[in-house]
Amino acid sequence: METSLLKIILPLLPIFRPEQHLSGYVNETIDELLELSNNVEIELKKLGAFPLSIKLLNDFELTQKKRFLQEKKALVFEITIPHSNKIIDSLWGSGEETSENEKDKYLEEISYEFQDQVFQFIVLSQIAKPGTIKSRRGDVCLNERVLRSFYSTISIHRESLDDVKSLKWPNYMNLKIIDVWNWFNENDFSSQRFSKSKTEIALNAFSKLFGSDLSNISIDLIWSLIGIEALYCSGKEGLSEQIFKKTQVFLGEILDFKKRLKQMYDFRSRLIHGDLNIPPNHYYDDGDEENVKFEEDLYGSTILAVAVLTATLQKMVHEKRNCLNFKYVIEK
Repeated sequence: METSLLKIILPLLPIFRPEQHLSGYVNETIDELLELSNNVEIELKKLGAFPLSIKLLNDFELTQKKRFLQEKKALVFEITIPHSNKIIDSLWGSGEETSENEKDKYLEEISYEFQDQVFQFIVLSQIAKPGTIKSRRGDVCLNERVLRSFYSTISIHRESLDDVKSLKWPNYMNLKIIDVWNWFNENDFSSQRFSKSKTEIALNAFSKLFGSDLSNISIDLIWSLIGIEALYCSGKEGLSEQIFKKTQVFLGEILDFKKRLKQMYDFRSRLIHGDLNIPPNHYYDDGDEENVKFEEDLYGSTILAVAVLTATLQKMVHEKRNCLNFKYVIEK
């Protein structure tokens, strides 16, 4: 049977000096990913399930001309797919001999689906182990030929790990990547459609925390709170109070910095409703006290919102929940 090799090369950003204490955490995650090689399957809608091969390149050259950093390591994700004339004809149903154009169309469609599935796999790995996989744009290859670039997977998680820990709430878990992957699939969640439930809204919002850089963290704040509201809020009234109370029911009571949670939501509300003075684009003045306070409030609100969404999804996986439901009770 004729087959083709689909490959994604994901160049990992080096661990910078201020992050050296995280190197063990990052390396353990990479080892765990390598152990999953051929033990997880990628489901392609029209073809079925295929074992996912995961490898690590310790010294490689990226095909792109522009390289921001000299990455030395890359994760490689591969599947082998059939592309016989019979299979292609069964998908398009032309009843005629398969042309090269039809074969190219088939392989192109499958490559996009594979690309989206691998991206989702990486995103789910960051629910399990936040901040461990951080990469620049990579390559999507077909039989060693580069088709297009692969998405960057940079998020604020690694930069904020120490800050979140110092807040003492919420607490991150260290989950198994396979457990998050199985939870996602067993609940029929999907990354290839519009959301169909509150949890899918939260998952899709979480996926938007991964991009090419951290130049606009205010967007991370908004997406995180979209996910948080989807999971914790009902109706349109008292959203801040609902988040304040319900997150503590699920994630545990806040013992320190209690006001910070309400301040986070208040900052977001004032920001998007035009009630905050904001700097222009590309503005930087470390002597401007108003700007310094704005940047500190923005960063503090964003990392807390990202942490609450991440920790909530972690605990849902840990407790095998596919949604959160709250009810009032009267004490005896």
